Amino acid sequence: MVAGNDKYARAIFLSVQNLFIKNRPGGVAATGLKIAPDGPRGDSLVNLYFWVLQEKFLHKGGGAVSYPLPVVGLPFEKHGLHP
Repeated sequence: MVAGNDKYARAIFLSVQNLFIKNRPGGVAATGLKIAPDGPRGDSLVNLYFWVLQEKFLHKGGGAVSYPLPVVGLPFEKHGLHP
């Protein structure tokens, strides 16, 4: 799903996604599913959390810091398959 090859993965991904560890605010991004790099740098893949998990926020530090997804100016801002 993360790599965009979802032809076979999509059918079972929701079942698998329910098994991911969740952070304190209840999100999976950067906790149960880690995509690297996911920092503030220009090469960050943080917007894939929006497209793959449909999460609206990325929570870091156990929920101490949260910011909305997708992040403007980073790869995959407008489309999940092509930067």
